[in-house]
Amino acid sequence: MPDKTFMPCWQHFCCRRRNCISTVNICGAISEELGLSVDQKATLGSAVFLGQLVGNFACSGMDSFGRRKPILVALLGILVFIGASAMATNFLTIAVLWILAGFSVGIGIPNFNALTSEVSPAKWRFLLNAVSQTLFPLGSLHAACLVYRYAPDLASIGQHWRRIILIERLPNLIFLVLGVLPGFVESPHYLAAYCGKQEAKQQLEIMASQNGIPLTCPDFDVEKTPSGSGSSSVFQRVGTLFGRHLWATTVAVSFTTFMLNFITFGSMYTLPTVLSEVDLGMSPAMSLVVATLFDASGFLTGFALERVAKHKTLLVTY
Repeated sequence: MPDKTFMPCWQHFCCRRRNCISTVNICGAISEELGLSVDQKATLGSAVFLGQLVGNFACSGMDSFGRRKPILVALLGILVFIGASAMATNFLTIAVLWILAGFSVGIGIPNFNALTSEVSPAKWRFLLNAVSQTLFPLGSLHAACLVYRYAPDLASIGQHWRRIILIERLPNLIFLVLGVLPGFVESPHYLAAYCGKQEAKQQLEIMASQNGIPLTCPDFDVEKTPSGSGSSSVFQRVGTLFGRHLWATTVAVSFTTFMLNFITFGSMYTLPTVLSEVDLGMSPAMSLVVATLFDASGFLTGFALERVAKHKTLLVTY
């Protein structure tokens, strides 16, 4: 059984689709208020992703910090930096704060994904991933409803963008509090590799107690990783990925991921602009609500199909 301790779901409190829904309009509102140039407006739209890129690269050398600490630091960073941007009054300050918020997202998501995999049995991993992914559109729904409340036409959002940003921090704050109390587990894999066998067994005992079952894992031996060997292991892993056996797979997966993100986020960023200029028989903000409901149904359908189809078949279908 998977561990029942609270696990912060990144797809809810720092949802990328939610950013796609609101960033275009909020950047436009900030541009109008501060009189930004086109280049400055584009920079704001890219600032979070630039920070996330740096954060993702930084994660490659963060194994020695564990999983729990980077997640809590990321939660705090997103809350502070995005919240502070709602009170900033100039372009440079907002851009820097958004880059730092993106950096927080960049170090948080990989650690969350790793922790989810490391504390759950193999047969539960697809289910847990599907549930967390379903919260992407729920985050979008939260943002769409918020925009509908203040600017249903998507054009008058300039009067309310600071309030919308601050209200969107409430889920972030809730998850940060829950991340501290009751908290969530550390990865036994990390503890075994960097802290020692006894620490890993203690964490496994906590997980077993939370699941209401006795600890039945056999005794195991571990080779403790030296604390200063993180950088060398990173280069070794990268070398393996681009070695003669895996380079083709690495390039294919990387290119496919790039194209899917380019197309998906490109279309999502244009959606608010398109909806504000066409008449679909409902307000533009309500159209976003409908779109996110279909988005959620897709994740649920994928979970149902996983029971009858192989993962590779689902990827090709997608």
